[in-house]
Amino acid sequence: MQALYFCSSVGSAYMQPSHNQGEKGIRQPELMTQRLLLRCFNLDDASEVQELAGNLNVSKTTLTIPYPYEFAMAEEWIGTHQEKWESKTGLVYAIAILG
Repeated sequence: MQALYFCSSVGSAYMQPSHNQGEKGIRQPELMTQRLLLRCFNLDDASEVQELAGNLNVSKTTLTIPYPYEFAMAEEWIGTHQEKWESKTGLVYAIAILG
């Protein structure tokens, strides 16, 4: 089973030019170690995103996560990731603990 966490970044520090960044249709790469997998979110993750982001204690400590956090909000948020990657305006990874 994988435990899912969020990793989100906005800015230019990580957006160094490479042969595949920002090209339409190119997915951001997965990064894997023996214990962790950094991967793109997919719509199958929406229920877990809704559960984690919908926690009142999480919402109290952020300015950008509303409460209640609805399932459709999770789907919408996941749907923004590819465009952010392609436009070089953001990078979002799901951090999965392996094993």
